Amino acid sequence: MHLSRDVVLLITHSGDFFTIGRVTQALSKKGVKPIRLDTDKFLQQVQLVAHFDESKSYHTIEYGNHSISTEQVQAVWMQRIWEPELGAELAPKFREACTRESKATLDGFWDSLKH
Repeated sequence: MHLSRDVVLLITHSGDFFTIGRVTQALSKKGVKPIRLDTDKFLQQVQLVAHFDESKSYHTIEYGNHSISTEQVQAVWMQRIWEPELGAELAPKFREACTRESKATLDGFWDSLKH
């Protein structure tokens, strides 16, 4: 799905229903496209790709039926960041490292939104 540059990224978690619904409605009435990003779904359902070339760097994110570039994001609304859900099949000895690296990746993504 291709989107215009009028994207507001809504950073929240999968347990958020009331607040995010109200924010989404208000933004839609203003003519912008709200895109929800549930931080706890990172790794399992959210795909994040970093792009680097000689003149710029940016990220693309895929979640649900949306694929957006950080170049499209004009504003960010942040409710709450939750830790990623790690699959039950992940050995306990790797959980801490995976959580730490996931947070570092998301930190890099947050920084890329500062354009």
